[in-house]
Amino acid sequence: MSFFEELKRRNVFRVGIAYAISGWVLLQVVDLVLDNVTAPAWVMHVFMLAVGVGFVAALIIAWAYELTPEGIKRAADVDRNQSVVHHTAKKLDFITLGAVVVLIFLLLANRFMPANNEEPVTPLPADTTEQISESTTAELPVAEALARGVAVLPFANLSEDPNNAFFAGGVHEDILTNLSRITDLRVISRTSMLKIAERGLDIREIGRQLGVSHVLEGSVRREGDQVRVTVQLIDASNDNHLWADNYDRQLDDIFAIQSEIAQKIAAQLETELSPELAKRLAEAPTQNTRAYDLYLRARELNRTWLGAEGFKQMRPLLEQAAALDPSFLEAQVLLAYTYGRLVWTGSDPDGAYRENASTVTERILQKWPDRPESNIAQGNYDYTVRRDYRIALVSYQKALLSLPNNTELMLHISSSHKRLNQYDKGLPIIRRTESLDPESATIANEVGFHLAGTGQIDLAMEQFRKAVAKFPDDSSSRQNLARFSLALTGNREEYFSQIKVLQDIDPGWPIRNELAQRMLMDPLELDQQIARIKEYKADKDFWTVAALDIQIAELLNLANREEASQQIAAAALQLIEDWLARGQPLSGNTPEIDYAQFAYLACLADNHAAFEKYSAIAEAVPKGEIFSAVNSRLYIAQATAECGDPEKGWAVTRENVGALYSGVSAWTLALDPLYRHYYAGIPGFEEMVASPGDGGG
Repeated sequence: MSFFEELKRRNVFRVGIAYAISGWVLLQVVDLVLDNVTAPAWVMHVFMLAVGVGFVAALIIAWAYELTPEGIKRAADVDRNQSVVHHTAKKLDFITLGAVVVLIFLLLANRFMPANNEEPVTPLPADTTEQISESTTAELPVAEALARGVAVLPFANLSEDPNNAFFAGGVHEDILTNLSRITDLRVISRTSMLKIAERGLDIREIGRQLGVSHVLEGSVRREGDQVRVTVQLIDASNDNHLWADNYDRQLDDIFAIQSEIAQKIAAQLETELSPELAKRLAEAPTQNTRAYDLYLRARELNRTWLGAEGFKQMRPLLEQAAALDPSFLEAQVLLAYTYGRLVWTGSDPDGAYRENASTVTERILQKWPDRPESNIAQGNYDYTVRRDYRIALVSYQKALLSLPNNTELMLHISSSHKRLNQYDKGLPIIRRTESLDPESATIANEVGFHLAGTGQIDLAMEQFRKAVAKFPDDSSSRQNLARFSLALTGNREEYFSQIKVLQDIDPGWPIRNELAQRMLMDPLELDQQIARIKEYKADKDFWTVAALDIQIAELLNLANREEASQQIAAAALQLIEDWLARGQPLSGNTPEIDYAQFAYLACLADNHAAFEKYSAIAEAVPKGEIFSAVNSRLYIAQATAECGDPEKGWAVTRENVGALYSGVSAWTLALDPLYRHYYAGIPGFEEMVASPGDGGG
């Protein structure tokens, strides 16, 4: 008898098949149990190892031993004529058949039944949910009917190491990025989904408020070089679970997981992918997991605007990522953007970042000429470094054709239109941006700017009021409502109500209105306010301290305490000149405004030579946009008046009254003590403030 036939006679094959199927069923059950108790990943690894070792042992035992009516005996000791292996074979066949039935049941349950083995997203505590303002929730846009689209809730980080939260966030965002490439889908931005998740809304309410047909939930567990991603797609109209899956892979397979999820969602939503898009989704952005980690950490920093400091923290992370994998396009694009933003924020005293931005952008364009990310890189360079918003628009709009749901890209486009004073062209795109990112205070205010810019004043004011109601702790929203309510409608009551709240949020907020007029007549109250400002600036950065010193000097000057004002102003001016002499950056991305403020500070310090120097520099700086041009001229007008020529200062101010971004109207002229201090007695000024309008309340 051949060796093969002997294996069959001793039921070794049957034992192997029965064991393999039974072991597979066992592992599926163990996996389900471990998921529900959120056991560490190594527990599952132990079970898998044990089943594997047991398989080898079972084959050896099946060959060496035989089950007889007298018990288990060595096969060599059993008379072949007395062997009962054929009876044992029937029992093994029944065991195998039973295991197959159980296995088929498990597979069908996983395919067609609601998934109960996905990693759960930790809900908000009940008391937190109850604290959410009903009025805030009501501000969310509500669609009449659910559009074909998806809202992807933040992925829960179920890794043992809480520091892996950045990785779960990165997987979440990359899945969103892949979905956003699908033109036929409406995809809600990550920023809004993070805030929506905090509210603890049920699936139907999320779909109703965001106007999407489906919601995706998921979790990520990362242990060493292993990663598990669990997802389930839910029909938002009826809360039915349509599809769920678990992905257990090596860490370097994470991009394949993200691609598969996006393609399966597209299939579930009956959206056909073009061959080009399918190919793009299947591409891994990098094979270097270390570079990917560095990129995710930099991208996490970029979620919150931290000014130049944030970009300084991002730079070394991205430089390392780009060095580890020069073919990592997304890292290269974000690196070029970071260099550009360092130029934009005035943090490039020697021009090194400008040169780096140019070099990296050129490399991207040469290596990936046909990719939408290259258009974004070119647009970012033109926007942040060259400040040529007209040219930047061309690149951004090309990229939008391939990335139709990219809210950051849409915001760049609307901002470019705004800086070109093209509010009519920017309004549709910023409206679209708001529909995909309804939880962004920045975008909500941008809609207000564009409405005001197109002359829709009532709608603009309604938009600013909605922004304040929805984002009550956002000082920018309150500043905009205060400024525009006075400048556009003369609504003093609304103006003062916002100013009072701003004083609580930000004690350094400048007081130049009727409150200041009262304060200027009460030396004690003025000293108390100055003391509050000094206390507030104790731990602030250099430029915040400088701005607050200018405010103190200005208040003292308006109170006719000129000597004290000059001392504060002279000290502040010296600190600024020392700062600039050391090659330190300006305060932001509008150098023309910075230098115009220095000119004003110089006049407060009674330093006419410094006034001439800084006003000349401010005039020579190319004006990048309407906002900076108008406000630079207004500061120069104040400086001119303070340095002894109020008629000339008024002429410049008068030219800019009513400009959208000047914040200067007949109402502000009448209320702000600074203007009366400089222009009292000038006929044009007196005529304008005598009848600024009915005040609107």
